[in-house]
Amino acid sequence: MRATIKDVSAIAGVSTKTVSRVLNKERYVSEETRLRVEAAVAQLSFRPSAAARTLAGKRSYQIALIYDNHSPHYIHQIQTGVWARCIEEGVRLLGQPSDASSTQLAEEVGGLIDQTQVDGVILSSPVTDAAAALDELERRGIPYVRISPGTEHGRSSSVSMDDVQAADDMTSHLIALGHRRIGFIIGHTNHAASDLRLYGYRRALALADAGVEVLLNGRSPEPLAAAAKTLSDRIGWPVASVAADVTTEAGRAALLAACPEPDILINNAAGPAPGLFEDWGEDEWHAALQANMVAPLQLIRATIPAMRRRGWGRILNITSSAVKSPVAMLGLSTGARLGLTGAVASLAREAACDGVTINNLLPGYFDTDRLAGVFAAQARRQNVSPDELRARAEAGNPTRRVGRPEEFGAACAFLASTHAGFINGQNLLMDGGAFPGVF
Repeated sequence: MRATIKDVSAIAGVSTKTVSRVLNKERYVSEETRLRVEAAVAQLSFRPSAAARTLAGKRSYQIALIYDNHSPHYIHQIQTGVWARCIEEGVRLLGQPSDASSTQLAEEVGGLIDQTQVDGVILSSPVTDAAAALDELERRGIPYVRISPGTEHGRSSSVSMDDVQAADDMTSHLIALGHRRIGFIIGHTNHAASDLRLYGYRRALALADAGVEVLLNGRSPEPLAAAAKTLSDRIGWPVASVAADVTTEAGRAALLAACPEPDILINNAAGPAPGLFEDWGEDEWHAALQANMVAPLQLIRATIPAMRRRGWGRILNITSSAVKSPVAMLGLSTGARLGLTGAVASLAREAACDGVTINNLLPGYFDTDRLAGVFAAQARRQNVSPDELRARAEAGNPTRRVGRPEEFGAACAFLASTHAGFINGQNLLMDGGAFPGVF
């Protein structure tokens, strides 16, 4: 005879209501009581009745997976993962194939909800970007989660991966093995991830075709060596490194001794620590100017003659979005970087006739250690947590997130390439649209 909830309550020595709370994973149940109920459930091999649970509450304990993908392997993998989680939570999974391009999609979604009374919906790509389905679910107040959305990322909860980087990594792996004739089979044309993966594939091939020899610089030997190895493993050829402080004359000399005549120079010195204007004396201002203005100008001065002589060169200065849109507590950094910006503005116009371009990249909030330090400093002043400040920054950005370092790297690589020869003397702001200006 099948065990009932009353049998479980009798063995556990608690009320049927308490058993129900444990089964539904509700709060306000002691750990000791929870363990007794779970032991009784296991002893009796008790399985709650879906019908009884539905009648007892407002939930159906069912969720739907709506999909439009012709790859059985793809949808099988998703179903297997979702199903496994549903079993753990005591929820039933309903699979519903659909046509994301159908003009009847909203009616189909509405019919599914009317017939099943599901508690929530999972949308697989390309249904994940079908506005008709999203609108219908929101109109009915049904919670939903999207898999790999390509548009309106902030509209709902979603699960996704970095498709660009994944395709780049796979292609780079094949290149590292010595392959050069590499094909790419694009996925569903309505699936936004297909284009992203194609871009990652093309990006990796472009890097291999460029064949750039890289020399990295940093002040800390161990992290620098680790970064050089990671990059070398990725691109498939050696990456040199020089541990030196380029804010000093000796550091710059060591770097130039290793690479006296580069074709591409990327200046990126760490900014000074955040602080208050009243705390900055003459020494602090001199140090900031030395690191973020004088040092990059001296490296440009040492390398640009050979570039102009050869008729080709790229110089990139990584400054900050604060150059255009000041940020509290970053006055030292902003002042010094503005000086660099003004100094190279004239030089960019002088050198362009010799095939040398000079541009500045102005990153906003990117997911780096520097950003974590800024949030930590501001958090101490405001008596809040760094996580809260990060959440505010993400919510206030049009993209609802901070930038990814690989996105910045891709923009940097383009400006350093032959394809960017007509971009010169510019300040490229990369802040997700946070700056509220037309120009």
